[in-house]
Amino acid sequence: MKSQMKSTPTSKLPYLILYVIISIILAVIFQSSLTQKSLSLISTIHKSSSQTLISFYNKISYFATERIVLPILFACYFKFNLNITFSLFSVYYYSKYFDNILKMIFSSPRPFWLDFSLMVKCHSGYGNPSGHCFCGTAFYLSLAHVLITYNTMRKELNGVIAFATAIMITLIAISRVVLAVHSIDQVILGVLLGAGVYYYFYHVKDSAKEKKDIDFIKENYIQYSEYKFKTKMILYY
Repeated sequence: MKSQMKSTPTSKLPYLILYVIISIILAVIFQSSLTQKSLSLISTIHKSSSQTLISFYNKISYFATERIVLPILFACYFKFNLNITFSLFSVYYYSKYFDNILKMIFSSPRPFWLDFSLMVKCHSGYGNPSGHCFCGTAFYLSLAHVLITYNTMRKELNGVIAFATAIMITLIAISRVVLAVHSIDQVILGVLLGAGVYYYFYHVKDSAKEKKDIDFIKENYIQYSEYKFKTKMILYY
């Protein structure tokens, strides 16, 4: 009998890299056409939508910001082990970090930069990818993964968690287009990259595996101490 090769977390990394590269290439290819379609769509929405609907989507956008994410992380701290909470924290802030780098690389305009009739309240920089979609997708997929993994009460809730997560990510994506702060291509790229960050943390690194708090602290303290020592040696020499 031939021995079956089991896929290890590390073996999944090349597929993730390929996924990210393809996502970015597609975003570049379709950027121009989707931007024009976005301007037309957003203009129509703003002419036909009520202020109540715009206000609703403005509130939905908050779910991808620190004002909602940080309280959720605070609640997770009391529910799960420290490493689980730290992983969720890392997912969100790594997404913000890479989002800012990509924004500078692409240097793409936001829709209201191209159509001055779209008066919106936004003080951010470049638009591609959508940071709300990037961070929101990564965080809520990760949170759903953790909740489903450690759901010991009713397994029927797993479907509800997955559905609610999909709705949340979809609404955040729609809100960014409706509010005229991102074009469709910027939103799609944000969602795709956010899913990639989630995949890395929970399928490549297996961050959902619980560790005892004391072991996690010791492990990270040793890594920090080694890094600090190596840095001092480099500076010394």
